[in-house]
Amino acid sequence: HRRYAEIMRDVEMMIDDHISRQRQNQTQSQGLEGAVASLIAPLPSKLGMLVPTAGPFFTRLPLEAAFKYQDRKRYISSRRYVAPSFNDVRLVLNSAQVMAVTGGALQLATFDGDVTLYDDGESLEPTSPIIPRLLDLLRKNIKIGIVTAAGYTTADRYYDRLHGLLDAIAASPDLDETQKRSVVIMGGEANYLFTYEPSS
Repeated sequence: HRRYAEIMRDVEMMIDDHISRQRQNQTQSQGLEGAVASLIAPLPSKLGMLVPTAGPFFTRLPLEAAFKYQDRKRYISSRRYVAPSFNDVRLVLNSAQVMAVTGGALQLATFDGDVTLYDDGESLEPTSPIIPRLLDLLRKNIKIGIVTAAGYTTADRYYDRLHGLLDAIAASPDLDETQKRSVVIMGGEANYLFTYEPSS
């Protein structure tokens, strides 16, 4: 048990360092002119050197705590002849992500439209039980992104699909203008980006 937890703690510390360097590199590049910034190569993190394809992290991942939680449920460290599976690792990562966002650091929640927010080919109706939950996220200053493969070229077609949510946002007396504008819709597999505009 102890060795697995130590490994998770080491990876957690590498991710923390990776996040720290991301922020450091962003701050440095913002303070420099474009031509000068392109000449200075950002310092890679240890994780970045070990896993060159590692992208940016938006939340820290408490992997040690997540492992201990999953170990109590799945007895990962008690197995003698069975190594941790891909599913074990995935569950630890998922648990770490949930633990990270429940700590109050969540800034953006993204959802797939079809099958997640509404049935395939249907619309997000005003009676949907998900709408109060989405409004609650906005009240907590959490931005909402809705991603859909639907490739409509005009906003009115997206309105038809999402009218229940959009009308609820417009009618909500306890959302300020900034919160109302915190909804973006990415359509057509990233070909179209629409933002909520209260006046339209």
